Amino acid sequence: MNVSPRFVCALISLLFSASPASAAAPRPNIIFILADDLGYGDLGSYGQKIIRTPHLDQLAAEGMRFTQFYAGNTVCAPSRSVLMTGLHMGHTRVRGNAGTENPEAQMLRAGDVTVARVLQTAGYTTALIGKWGLGNVGDEGEPRKHGFDYSFGFLNQTHAHNHYPDFLWRNGERVALPNVVTQVGPVEGTGYATKRVLYASDLFFDEARDFIARSKTRPFFLYLALTVPHANNERARVLGDGQEVPSYGPYADQPWPDSQKGQAAMITRMDARVGDLIEQLKTIGLDDDTLVIFSSDNGPHREGGPLHNPEFFAASGPLNGTKRALTDGGIRVPWIARWPGKIKAGVVSAHVGYFGDVMATFVELTGATAPKILESAGAVADENTFGFTVSDREGGSMLVCSPQAALQRLFDEVGSVDQIGIDERVAKYGTRSVKKAAKLWGLRTAVSMVDLTTLEGKDTPGKVASLCQKALRPHDDASVPPVAAVCVYPSMVRHARRALRNDSVVRIASVATAFPSGQAPLKTRLAEVKAAVADGADEIDMVINRGAFLAGEFGRVQDEISAVVTACGAATLKVILEVSELETYDNIRAASFLAMRVIRPGDFIKTSTGKTSLNATLGNNQVMLEAIRDFYLDTGVAIAMKPAGGIRTAKQALTFLIAVKETLGDAWLNNTRYRFGASSLLNDLLRQLEKEKTGAYQAPYYFSEAAESY
Repeated sequence: MNVSPRFVCALISLLFSASPASAAAPRPNIIFILADDLGYGDLGSYGQKIIRTPHLDQLAAEGMRFTQFYAGNTVCAPSRSVLMTGLHMGHTRVRGNAGTENPEAQMLRAGDVTVARVLQTAGYTTALIGKWGLGNVGDEGEPRKHGFDYSFGFLNQTHAHNHYPDFLWRNGERVALPNVVTQVGPVEGTGYATKRVLYASDLFFDEARDFIARSKTRPFFLYLALTVPHANNERARVLGDGQEVPSYGPYADQPWPDSQKGQAAMITRMDARVGDLIEQLKTIGLDDDTLVIFSSDNGPHREGGPLHNPEFFAASGPLNGTKRALTDGGIRVPWIARWPGKIKAGVVSAHVGYFGDVMATFVELTGATAPKILESAGAVADENTFGFTVSDREGGSMLVCSPQAALQRLFDEVGSVDQIGIDERVAKYGTRSVKKAAKLWGLRTAVSMVDLTTLEGKDTPGKVASLCQKALRPHDDASVPPVAAVCVYPSMVRHARRALRNDSVVRIASVATAFPSGQAPLKTRLAEVKAAVADGADEIDMVINRGAFLAGEFGRVQDEISAVVTACGAATLKVILEVSELETYDNIRAASFLAMRVIRPGDFIKTSTGKTSLNATLGNNQVMLEAIRDFYLDTGVAIAMKPAGGIRTAKQALTFLIAVKETLGDAWLNNTRYRFGASSLLNDLLRQLEKEKTGAYQAPYYFSEAAESY
């Protein structure tokens, strides 16, 4: 597959390394593993600190981990309907969990085209193992009638609550199991086992291994739809603990409620069995020929009993909400894709996708024929446009190639800016009265937020050393704090590190990534970042690709930021938007959101390089502060902010700090969350502090001249 990353707009074009045009792309085996009610933060690769998931973390390290992938819905059945049909919730057949009152509402019909049917028609052997939930035995929704050559597991999703069932279904035939079940509720088999012999999840992995072994001579599609870590809701209601598992494993001795031990053990047990599958692929020689995708059907549940609490493990990670919520915690899910030699290993992607995209992706991968009705992003954009192909409801092709249309969709998503309201708010900041004690605190705080900078072609190690000394001790008065950081070119980082030593409170920032234009190959920019970090940089400043942003190539913008995040390692990243080139408040807000969705808590968004005519203003500062506030309220992720250039006086700095306090609160009034990129500001801050102390202004040259601001 010859895919240029520039034209990536959907899943597979993000995944694959470029290969020669003459090489035919192989038709992979596809294993799609779907966990049940696993939260965005339940895996170590997504930030989990307590539950052990080494094999899934390794899967992410060997493949690509997506940070903005969304399930089809916030609950099981409709989410799976979107996954199977490639249709969004406005059009897919099943649109809710129907329960026992209206089972036909939770059933695919004869005319529905599933991804399994499409792959089966293309010559794939297909299997469903685990939980179906889209039709019962004998009705129109049974999996054998929707493209699966083989099926084993639960058909009814309420039955699937029971992790120790007394029967399952194989190809429409009932299979008795030795578990003894106490019936709870009207659905046959639902309840809890009083004699526990066979664990459903273990049976599913065993069946999956058997299917892989007997299908290795032709392409296969395995949909492994697990039932963990979903609760046994009926057991939770009766006995108070729905997290059924054969053993608590490494968590047995933890001083936790049993439901919490069970939750952790279910996930770790699943993780180990996924590891077994990958090892099997390697052993039988299918590893390089198999695409493995792992995800979850929605956010984490609260159904394991009165002592089960998803916040205990931070199951939603930095996101707000859980299963059934339309906030991101309820619908954003882990998404890991691995295909050795085809998918770039160790990559983190901020591509925004959803379950419906699976249909078009698998069609493109396998050469299958897409259904006429499809609402799913295709894999590769046309190389003459900045868009991607999707199918409309009548089966025609709709090419999204207009930058204006792409920007408008982004504005619709993140919200537009009331310019008059912004201007009115920032005008009021200048009218605030500041008492002397507050002013002194504000001046010292502003000093501590300054990034001292020297970015000249004539920079020398001696000049950098002098700058570092000023950073450490801006004034003889010990009450005046050091500045936040010194900022230098990558070639000067090692000299700054020598001057500051490793235990300095002053951080070293470096403007890497071909500053200020950013116009260099990504490989070159990443090498510059890695070199600066290796030489001792604590922070990296990068410039976004404004041309790509204004052309509507948002995936490209985010992928470049994501690559720099990875290259930074433990170093903090500051993403420069270059607001003068973005031109409008709407563009500034949209670019802020694109960056914040990729960077980490504590990373910065920054206004400017200081190399253009317009730098930081109260207006664009306010737009970015409000974007940070709204992002924090949506996700719980705290992003830092740095206005740069154009702030030259203490009075301006205090006004900016008032804006921070009134928009974001006191938590942002420190140099880990707010900075000034304005070196010449430091001298005026020192003059004001001296005036507050002595009653007299000092001449500017009384203090050592700061390096040129940017």
